[in-house]
Amino acid sequence: MEVVDAVRKFHRIKDVLHRAKVWKGCMKDDEEVSRSRGLLSGHLKTALEESLRLKTSGPDGMTRILDSGKAVITGYQDRVGKESPTREEYEAVLIDYFESRIRPLIDEMSRVLKEEYYVDCERLEAIIRELRRSLDFEYDFPASMKKSDTMVVSPDDLRSCLGNLLQNAQDVVRETDNPQISVSISVSEEFICTAVKDNGRGFLSGGRSRSRGRGHGLSDVERSLGRWGGELAIAEGDDGKGTVMTLKIRKF
Repeated sequence: MEVVDAVRKFHRIKDVLHRAKVWKGCMKDDEEVSRSRGLLSGHLKTALEESLRLKTSGPDGMTRILDSGKAVITGYQDRVGKESPTREEYEAVLIDYFESRIRPLIDEMSRVLKEEYYVDCERLEAIIRELRRSLDFEYDFPASMKKSDTMVVSPDDLRSCLGNLLQNAQDVVRETDNPQISVSISVSEEFICTAVKDNGRGFLSGGRSRSRGRGHGLSDVERSLGRWGGELAIAEGDDGKGTVMTLKIRKF
């Protein structure tokens, strides 16, 4: 299973659990109790089934959370299935369990997704600013990019890949008069693309796997992106001058 597919499944489990929330006053009569019990049971069954599938091939960080969360979900499932003397008591038991046990599980899943598997507009800009502390380049964010635009990729992998391209660009502009390196962002329906453009001598003729002189080469960037269903595109710059290297990473 590709990491990007695991991320989508993990997010779906989190959303299903969120739909199992009970609000005060939502069960006004016995018919509503029966209807709510059926809906909640269905959501929790789906969450457990999806968790089981993901645990067989998902990343370790996700499977650890799902392993510990299984008992939490089945505990909620038991309470959903139990009869209570009154509707109010039944509702109160479910609300208390959701807020004390299910809510923390959802929050932990959200934290892991945000810290390890998502890069949104704000984090992308933070990564670029961090790289500018040690590398000289210009960058531009499109006004059309939304705060909700999110890439499915590890922040560390993105930082490493983008830093690699910038270091390659810096290497090839060293002997260029008026060296220029720029980073630009574009968004399509499927990808968020981060392009590094330089006006150096170019290195397509030297082969795509040309090393930057230290650290990893472009083949490592391609392998890293491949884990996330992304791509590395390399093309000549305008009028055949310089090179444009683009990280194409899938949107969530």
